Amino acid sequence: MHAYRPLAALSIILATVLLTTAIHTPSTTAKEPAAHTPSPLLMYRDIPWVTMGGKTLEQIEAQGQNALKAAVLSYGVFDLEQRVRDGLESPGNGFWKMGGAKARGIFGKDISIDTHPALYRAVSPIQRVPTTEERRLPPTFVHVGSKDTTTPPSAVKRFADQLAIAGQTVVFKEYADKNHAFLDSGCNEYLGNCFDEDAPDTLKDMIDFLKRHFE
Repeated sequence: MHAYRPLAALSIILATVLLTTAIHTPSTTAKEPAAHTPSPLLMYRDIPWVTMGGKTLEQIEAQGQNALKAAVLSYGVFDLEQRVRDGLESPGNGFWKMGGAKARGIFGKDISIDTHPALYRAVSPIQRVPTTEERRLPPTFVHVGSKDTTTPPSAVKRFADQLAIAGQTVVFKEYADKNHAFLDSGCNEYLGNCFDEDAPDTLKDMIDFLKRHFE
């Protein structure tokens, strides 16, 4: 296993939990504390390397220590509705060709942006950003490559800007001359990425960001 993979997977977990709780956690007041619900982290309890301070996720949950301290979101699609209108599901999206697959709707053949626009909107994170009065999110590092046409920098920055407008703590960074998925292992001739050349500075920024909030 490449050394970076646990870190990359951790960033995916943090992003998933961040967005899941942002959507599903109701706002509460001091007079009406929220009822205890299992941490979304427990969905990852069967991953053998997921431990924190030598504790399993079940132990962390049992001790009430499930609060997220920081999140890293790497070149994500945060406005699915707009991205699909821009061609994500169309044959013009080169990832279908790269994967040897036929272009299709991501929700199946009977669901499209034309027939179910509200569905695409409902699962778009940019539509679900809470204000700090509703719920404070963990500090979030959002990044993307300047040459990314799959998740364009302008679209990723709009999500980061929305977090900032909502009063959330966010850091946005655009990495010059990097394409989509530059944190993937090995080299990708289609995208022109090589992990050894493109990933190290971003990984350092990710680690430094997490350290600032974990320590």
